[in-house]
Amino acid sequence: GNYQYSIGYIASLDYVRSFGTHDVQAHIYNYFTERQFSVTSADFPALGMPYYAHNVGVNLGYAYDGRYVVNATAGFYGSDEIAPGRRYVCTPAVSVAWVISGEEFMQSAGNAVQLLKLRASYGITPQDDFAVDGRRYLYQDYIRKSGALVVIGNPDLAAELRREVNVGLDARFAGQFTLGVDAFFRRTDNMLVSTSSFTPAWLGTASATAYVNAGVMQNRGVELSFAWDRKFGDWSVHAGVQWAHQKNRIISSGEGAYPASYAYRYHIDGFPLGQQWGYLTDGYISSESELADYTIRYRHIGTPRLGDFKYKDLNGDGWVDEKDLAPIGYGTTPTDFTSVTLGFGWKGLEISLLFTGVNGFWGSTGYVTDLDDAGVYNDLHLASWTAYASDNHIPVKSPALSYNTRSVSSLDNDWNIGDRSFWRLKQMSISYSLPQSVLGKSVKGVKFVLSGSNLLTFSAMQSKVIDPEIGSLTALPLFRVYNLGVKLDF
Repeated sequence: GNYQYSIGYIASLDYVRSFGTHDVQAHIYNYFTERQFSVTSADFPALGMPYYAHNVGVNLGYAYDGRYVVNATAGFYGSDEIAPGRRYVCTPAVSVAWVISGEEFMQSAGNAVQLLKLRASYGITPQDDFAVDGRRYLYQDYIRKSGALVVIGNPDLAAELRREVNVGLDARFAGQFTLGVDAFFRRTDNMLVSTSSFTPAWLGTASATAYVNAGVMQNRGVELSFAWDRKFGDWSVHAGVQWAHQKNRIISSGEGAYPASYAYRYHIDGFPLGQQWGYLTDGYISSESELADYTIRYRHIGTPRLGDFKYKDLNGDGWVDEKDLAPIGYGTTPTDFTSVTLGFGWKGLEISLLFTGVNGFWGSTGYVTDLDDAGVYNDLHLASWTAYASDNHIPVKSPALSYNTRSVSSLDNDWNIGDRSFWRLKQMSISYSLPQSVLGKSVKGVKFVLSGSNLLTFSAMQSKVIDPEIGSLTALPLFRVYNLGVKLDF
């Protein structure tokens, strides 16, 4: 947000010394932060009040012969978001590293292995920025100016705690190759959870909610980076890959179980953060007899038409309703991010490319079927269901179009929530520098550059006019941009 002001007060003391092959260091710190947002609201007055945070601790480090390294931190962090008496939390951390390439038995490798380093770390990080829906100080009752009770204060609230283990490897070979590998496991405890989902109505607090530290989430993943850089006479080439993979799962959110009649009794616990739910499609309603059958089945969700989706009755009760919702995809956070760089050079010619990829990316596809979305249609609608297409076995990619009402096909389902993973040629550049032999003495260099952005996109989406990164038919896609320029040095 926009700060009206932000002030930091820092006091620290450092000690660094070497004793032959022994290196030691100590760092004592004391940070105090005061900041205030430019926000005013009669219903949310706390947003305009100053934020205060305090972080104090000591960091100790030791290294032996540049091969064995240990660092340890013991700190305390607190802020005014938590009630007095519970504000401070311990934030320990420890890390170790072993530079294998510094060992005597590695010297025979010579220049082949310039760096080989193993490392591991463990630490606890707090998070207490609990401004929920414009409300701070959740340890106190929150009452609107009308007198309505909105939040029941919980003085026992504590900061969320993130515990993370990380192991990694760094390597450099033959002056050409660099490699980095990281794996992590993260568990977040004390996550803030609203009690509204499991508070019985007879308490008489339906209009108000309280917050408790009942959530638990796990994340795990791996990151990989690789680069190669080499010259061959007038030729040069470089390539690099960066890849990150992660998955998360909600262990506990305070969610109450749905009745046994639901196909899935939990919609949060046990699933990724932001898990999306919808109906599973099973073809199209293509005959009057099917229409009569699904009109009865759909009585709780709407009135079907010929050409609408047939949804699966997952719990087998004969109806299609919210009890048949199923998980679709893998949350709203992509599982994989990849970037690939390639470059070539020959004398004055240079070519560089950047590809980016996002996988495990699920979300709204923008495959609208209704006039409610401004009457904008896409390429899929050219292959919409019609009686003619059904009778003649013509491939169909979209349910029947709707002209003035929202059809049951527009409900969340595995057609309009889909895999939006993609690869994109994000940037490409071609340049040429004129040789000095053709330039006058007054000109140091002339370089011609042709570059472009968002040049090509490859995705699994059925529609080729909807950008997978945007996921909307009515929003502007990313623009394809070309640039042509000349750089002169005198």
